[in-house]
Amino acid sequence: MKRIYGAINTFAGIMIIILMILSFSADMKYGSSPYTDAVSYKDGWTYDNDEPVSIESIDSERPYIQKFISSDELNGQSICFISRNANFSVYLDDDEIYDFNPGKNYYKRGRYGDYMHIVPVPHFDGEKLIKIEFHNLDSNVSVGLYEMTMQNSGSYLAGLAQRDKVKFLVCFMTFLIGIIIFAYGIVEQLSHGNMTETVCLGCFTMLIGIWTSPKQSILFLLAGNSMVLRAVEYIALAIIPIPVITFAASVIKKFRNPMFITCITASTINLIAQFIIAGADVLDYKEMLFFSHIIIIACLLCIFIMLSSAYRRKEIDVRSTSWLAVSMSLILVSGIFDMLRYYFIHGMDSSKITRIVMPVFVTALIIYEVKKCLTSRLKAARQN
Repeated sequence: MKRIYGAINTFAGIMIIILMILSFSADMKYGSSPYTDAVSYKDGWTYDNDEPVSIESIDSERPYIQKFISSDELNGQSICFISRNANFSVYLDDDEIYDFNPGKNYYKRGRYGDYMHIVPVPHFDGEKLIKIEFHNLDSNVSVGLYEMTMQNSGSYLAGLAQRDKVKFLVCFMTFLIGIIIFAYGIVEQLSHGNMTETVCLGCFTMLIGIWTSPKQSILFLLAGNSMVLRAVEYIALAIIPIPVITFAASVIKKFRNPMFITCITASTINLIAQFIIAGADVLDYKEMLFFSHIIIIACLLCIFIMLSSAYRRKEIDVRSTSWLAVSMSLILVSGIFDMLRYYFIHGMDSSKITRIVMPVFVTALIIYEVKKCLTSRLKAARQN
């Protein structure tokens, strides 16, 4: 009877897992409903002198962008888009139909991150000029309008949530696993005092999960304050070198190594400086991103030098750390490629390659921690 109960519960568990997977992976088909149709609306915009403009990269010196809109285009739909670091008002001919100006309340430089906008267009006949007029743009900050469509507002929201759901789930699970490992490391550190590596790995995993999360998906819709979310993104990158360096120092048992101390000091100074400078509204986090990248590269060079030396001297147990070392190397190298993509490709997704490698790292991390936990328990049992 015990086996029958076990089989019933196993079946129930597998069924609910399958249904949850289907709920995330199976899309509902609405047929030809006009409310689900999305018409791209990013083309055809011009500056005030009729010069064509790419709305994803707007010249901060220009007062507005404009486009003619026909009543035939409207079907109970709205102009939906995401703005980046922009104050603006929307006019239909000379009538203001939408205003977004958070700069009246805080931060004069206009660095507000990404915000979603749904602009309902009043019904009219014929053709009118729609104009987006910008206010107090900062020439040092990237300004743009993204994902602009003419679409039903509900469908637009659903589309944003659905678009990057797999990426979001991968990053969310990575962050969750990082929290579990971090918490386990803290508990073990307090009770046994020898889990620095685990704490570092948990911290690093959480930071990677944050940095690689797609910025304009479910997380974007859930965030109460996108300015804070944007700050978290850059601060996470500034913190990343600290657990990586500490982990390397823990592995080779050289916490007092001058190279490691220098790297951690530089990372800490960079982190504090970003808080102070961005908080004082002197520079934006993005303007200081270069320093974070330089520190990360310098830290990776130090780690490579120290670990290579330790392997040659046989100061590291190769068998117990090889898989973890390989997976960490993969994710760090992928991070370097993403840095290069950021400077040379200028894509919206600045962590695409790292996110692809991340499941490999997380799998290796879980195996490493489970083996380490079992080994620790066996040693404790033998001593007793």
